[in-house]
Amino acid sequence: MGELLASTETLFDTDFAILNASQGLIGNAAAGSFAGSTTGGLSAHCGTKYARVHVRAERWSGPPAVDETWEDSDELPFVAVPDAGLLRMSGFDAATEDHGLDLEGFGSGRVRVLARGRHRYYYGDVFDDLPPEEWLLQFFPVEGPPNPLAGPPRRLVGFVPFSRFGRQSGWAAALHAWRQTGWHSHLVPSPGYYAVQLGLSVSGEATSARDLARESSRFVRKSSADTLPLPVDPLDIPIAGHPDDTLTALHGEPVRTLGDTINALRGLQLLLEVRRGAEMLLVPNPAPGFVWETKEMTEKEIKGARLQIGYADFRSIAEDIVIALDWAGEQGLTTTVEEMGTRWSTSSAAIRGGLALSALTSGVSTTPELDNEKGDDDQRPIVVTKSGYWSA
Repeated sequence: MGELLASTETLFDTDFAILNASQGLIGNAAAGSFAGSTTGGLSAHCGTKYARVHVRAERWSGPPAVDETWEDSDELPFVAVPDAGLLRMSGFDAATEDHGLDLEGFGSGRVRVLARGRHRYYYGDVFDDLPPEEWLLQFFPVEGPPNPLAGPPRRLVGFVPFSRFGRQSGWAAALHAWRQTGWHSHLVPSPGYYAVQLGLSVSGEATSARDLARESSRFVRKSSADTLPLPVDPLDIPIAGHPDDTLTALHGEPVRTLGDTINALRGLQLLLEVRRGAEMLLVPNPAPGFVWETKEMTEKEIKGARLQIGYADFRSIAEDIVIALDWAGEQGLTTTVEEMGTRWSTSSAAIRGGLALSALTSGVSTTPELDNEKGDDDQRPIVVTKSGYWSA
């Protein structure tokens, strides 16, 4: 068991759920699904956008005893940069304090990342009366080259805070289907769609068009020229950028108000009507079909839409894969889909999705190539490589 050699701790507020620890001017690492490391630094996801964070960093002579009281944990490769200065903890635009953890002479090893209190709230929630999140970073040397798949399986109490995966209602899953079919990425530039989609997220249940417009009205982006009082009927509330070119092109009629937007989404069958007693209400269509089945798109546009579809479910695990490959270097990772899933505590389907997305974004490939249609080769040895890497 290792001996504690040095420690430092700090308390700060952050934004965008960002926690960083780095030496000198070393760039921040990508965080993946929880935490990720690079030479001289690491980055991690806090539990909410506006997080108050207490971080303690420790340097050990060898692996410290495992403390099972922490909710989230992972172990990552870490290589210190000689003469790069202290390792300092910070958040988004948070002032870096003068003190930090001295890693001079550390060389190559691991960092155990531990957290508790990340899953008390949703990403955008603000609760000033809650205690800060607790984080512990334990750095210890190990022999041999950095191995991103070494260590015990990652343990997380919940999913990436801003994904809300794993605690979705049927309503939220239906809205998520708009992302999985390319509609969301195509329509999100539309100010009317943006407002109504958020209105649907908040309402969480079948609603009338008028009530949906009322709920969506607080998300309407108003121009500086909109000084007139809002109409009495929320369906008549104007949206910025009128007419809305994105929806107008698909709907075939000018889209200027929230009522126009809702009618356009009904016409595209993103919103469906259901009868509840004597009332006709609206619900999101959980199977709207791919956007290119309705809108004529070029091959380049379809590829871009498919990329956004991949981001909808596999962005974080794809980042985990790329982080691991950066550590592995030119030789890549010799592994299996099942081993990667076990190491990162996720499903084989998620690993396959992450590999497919990172193939589009980072030039990742497998040898031999996986058969994602059959999906029956999870235990087959593969070599995973990417077309660009940095060397630790």
